[in-house]
Amino acid sequence: IESPKIKSYFELLTSENTNSIITLTNGQPFLLETKVSGGKIIISSVSATDDFTDFPLNTIFAPLIIRSVYYLSNNFDFQKTSIIGNSNILSVKGISNVSDIILPDRSVIKSGITFNTPGENYIILPYSENMSEIGNYTIKDSTGNNSFFSLNNSPLESNPSTLSKEEIIEYFKQNKIQNVKFIDDAGNIPGVVNQSGEGLSLWKYFLIGAVLLLIAEQLLSKKLEDS
Repeated sequence: IESPKIKSYFELLTSENTNSIITLTNGQPFLLETKVSGGKIIISSVSATDDFTDFPLNTIFAPLIIRSVYYLSNNFDFQKTSIIGNSNILSVKGISNVSDIILPDRSVIKSGITFNTPGENYIILPYSENMSEIGNYTIKDSTGNNSFFSLNNSPLESNPSTLSKEEIIEYFKQNKIQNVKFIDDAGNIPGVVNQSGEGLSLWKYFLIGAVLLLIAEQLLSKKLEDS
C-alpha cells in the first residue's frame, strides 16, 4: 500500500470513547473513531486538501472514504462479549457454513446457519432456549473446522448502583403497575404478602363509621328534645 506523505497534521486528543483506526509512524492517530450520542464519527488528522499531505491524491483515498461511509452507515459495533438473552454477533473466521453447535453440556444441536457470501467472518446468532446457559460453546462446519465463543450474564446484573424510590415508582408506572409498596423492614414482608392475598381489611373503617353515626344520632335526639 502506498503510504501518503504528510507535511503537517492536527494532533487529535484521545479519550475512553475514541479508538485509533490508523496511526502515524510516531504513534499519533491518523484516523480516529469517536462515539457521539448513539452514533460514531471518523476524524482525520489531515484535511482533504493538498496543503497538509498528498493523501487526497493517493490511491487509497477513494477506497478508504467509501469503506468509511459504509462503516458509519450501519449499526455494527465491535462486540467484545456475548450476552445471554441477546442476539449476538459472533466472529467465525475460518468457518464455511455452520453445521453443528456444541453446548456447554457437550450436547450437539444442528444450526442450519448458512452464509450468503463465501468467506464471511461474522454471523448473527439469535437467542433461543438452547442458548440460555452460561458457558463455552463450539461452532463446527461440515469440513471439521471449529470456532469457539462464550455466553455470559449481562454486566448490568453486577452494577452496584441503586435506583431511588421515585425512579422505581416511575419505572413501574411506565409498565402499567400502580400499586407499589416499599418495605423497610424485612420482618414485615410475610404480613404484607398475606394482606395482599386476603385483600384490605375494612373492619376499622366500618367501626369508625358506626361511631360517627351513633354520635350523629345522639346529637339529633338531643336537638329534638330541646325543641
